[in-house]
Amino acid sequence: MITNILNISQNMASSVENFLKSDFFRNLFEEFCKKCVSEFRTEIEPKENLRVSPKNSEVVIVLNYGPKSHAIFGDFGDTNRSFKDDYLMKQNWIKSNRKLAFGFGWVVMQKDKLEDVKKALGDMNVVFREVERMDYEKEVRNSKSHSSEPLKELVEEKSKKKFKAVKNKWGNNEEPASGFVFIKLPVGNNNKNIAVAVGLQDPDADTTLRGLLSILPFNEELKKECKIKGWRYLTEKMIGTIFTQNQKLAEQLDKMRKCELDEGYYVMLCATCEHDKTNKQKCLSVPFKFRDEEQWGIYDGTGFDDLYEEFNDWLQNNGHEGWYIDDILETEKDITPAEARNPVIVPVI
Repeated sequence: MITNILNISQNMASSVENFLKSDFFRNLFEEFCKKCVSEFRTEIEPKENLRVSPKNSEVVIVLNYGPKSHAIFGDFGDTNRSFKDDYLMKQNWIKSNRKLAFGFGWVVMQKDKLEDVKKALGDMNVVFREVERMDYEKEVRNSKSHSSEPLKELVEEKSKKKFKAVKNKWGNNEEPASGFVFIKLPVGNNNKNIAVAVGLQDPDADTTLRGLLSILPFNEELKKECKIKGWRYLTEKMIGTIFTQNQKLAEQLDKMRKCELDEGYYVMLCATCEHDKTNKQKCLSVPFKFRDEEQWGIYDGTGFDDLYEEFNDWLQNNGHEGWYIDDILETEKDITPAEARNPVIVPVI
């Protein structure tokens, strides 16, 4: 009987070996590999670019932008600048964000404030419209797919446009429509001073921060915008030229240039903490970087319990040894990438 079992096992092994060596299996395996590679490439396709430039003075309220928010998009540089200065920037429940799906916008963090926003728009005679996020995404996709204007013509048209920078409340020369800040630097022919875009004005910066301290550095997307507009922007070569004449300024510009903006949604989370030896208590805050506002909204809606360990680890490694959470973890405020010192990166699940 044992001999029969051994013979059967040997026959099965031989059959399997022959099957694995067959052309049928080889073709089947190749098709499987191709499908895996195709699916993998699909997974790593870059995120669809839905950023748009506001048309004329149009203001759009995107309803239900996030689980707990609406968003406002539009040109607040010229026609509607007073609405931005006199209303948007004075509400602690409205935050600006340059990383929204449709570009720079203002997030209404409390949905029940929508009527207040609409009333303010009406009182200031600002023309606006409301649209659900899904519908606005369709609008943007359709407008991009039907755009047939050659890039070369677009560059040539925009490069002819001149800009006018005005002194803002941070003491910087800002181009109102884009928020770009220009400084005259000795980088022209024969070290002639010419206007160069060095960064983006941070609208949330404290007005006590002057000059470069209130500016956000460029990312690649903003550099492309400068190229399209035909505006000079700060480069490493320029900094080398400046270094020979003003070392301190060159070092400041270089430090800022290297802190390029990256994608993410930054918030400060806070909690009442207790010291493990003294039993004293105090409120401590830790910067967190979420993938986007939607990921933050999921945590904000269900609680930040999964981030307690990361919060405590950050405290131990950033000058708060012995302090640990003793209460619930809550959102304190939105912050800019420049304000986020060594932020906790929230994993994408």
